[in-house]
Amino acid sequence: MTDPRDDLARLAPYLQDFAEAALLEGEDTALLSAICLRETLAGWARGYDRPGSHLGRGDAGARQWWPTRAAAAPWVKVVGEGKDGRVRVVPIDDRGWGCFLFQVDWAGAYGHLPRECPEATPFLQAQWACQVLQDARRDLAEYKEHPLFQVAVVCRYNASLSRVRDALAVGLHPDTVTTPGPSGIPDYGSDVLHRRDRLRATHPETFPPAAG
Repeated sequence: MTDPRDDLARLAPYLQDFAEAALLEGEDTALLSAICLRETLAGWARGYDRPGSHLGRGDAGARQWWPTRAAAAPWVKVVGEGKDGRVRVVPIDDRGWGCFLFQVDWAGAYGHLPRECPEATPFLQAQWACQVLQDARRDLAEYKEHPLFQVAVVCRYNASLSRVRDALAVGLHPDTVTTPGPSGIPDYGSDVLHRRDRLRATHPETFPPAAG
């Protein structure tokens, strides 16, 4: 876990944009900031294209798609065989799947962006992140009263809806289906919420408790 002072310094160039997006979308600036820190350390993560920039890319690993999906997607190329008849694909320019500060999936609902996208301001990126969270709350609404609902919503930011839902359905913690982080274990949701709470505790003037 990084030093809270370092976290605030990394976030500083983007905090106004995050706060404005959060206000507009009814989200929480601290939660958005915590996701940004987990995803890219606010643009300073190792392997990020241009350290400190809001336009970097990441997540370069190949993904397994069905051949019909790959054939219909000119923005990817096949790099090998996968499992169960699938193929392994990567973006055609070899620059990774994740978009910018929040690593919104280029192949997802907010993807297919130009690879150089100066119009993708930190404010717009934060709006995309808000939409991912809102979609997750809607898609997991059946678990709204579940004690791990909040964690599950954040886990959906990292993992597929089906995997998060399946984990809840069989009594598993939704973190178990997420990508390991600095801890080396799958802990995405818990880690993000811990970062959120620590931002609020160490910088209450910047990150007041969310309304409601």
